[in-house]
Amino acid sequence: MKKNPEWKTARRQLIKLVGGGIAFATVGTLVGCSDGEQTAAPAKKPAAESKPEPAPAAPETATTSAPPAETSDRAASPPSMAQLSEDNPQAMSLGYKHDAETVDTSKFANYKPGQICAGCSLYGGDEGDEWGSCAIFAGKMVNANGWCSAFVAKPS
Repeated sequence: MKKNPEWKTARRQLIKLVGGGIAFATVGTLVGCSDGEQTAAPAKKPAAESKPEPAPAAPETATTSAPPAETSDRAASPPSMAQLSEDNPQAMSLGYKHDAETVDTSKFANYKPGQICAGCSLYGGDEGDEWGSCAIFAGKMVNANGWCSAFVAKPS
């Protein structure tokens, strides 16, 4: 079996991207945790200036800012995650397209008809969702009918 030099390069890019995505997600999580801790414990005022303060409204804010779990509009992406643009440099390097049928097969010969993000092990959307998360594109939503060269078929 011949080794394909393009595959070696693509594999190296994938490893770099996944490693960077994991590091980015870890740092983002740690920063997010520290921000939450800072806002949860307000600075104390000196005893001479202290006045009775109303109870914090954190529980009410948390319930009103997030939609209930029983939302019927599951296709809508969470407000914290934007849809991945095909013009994104990472998306371009991996040949990401919102519609798998528009993949440039002259550049990405590993594409096979029928491969879509929804059938990839890296896709995090639920069945029937139009958009879902992706382990490769941290913080971005990909189209369920999309494709990129990092495609890994879900186990049967």
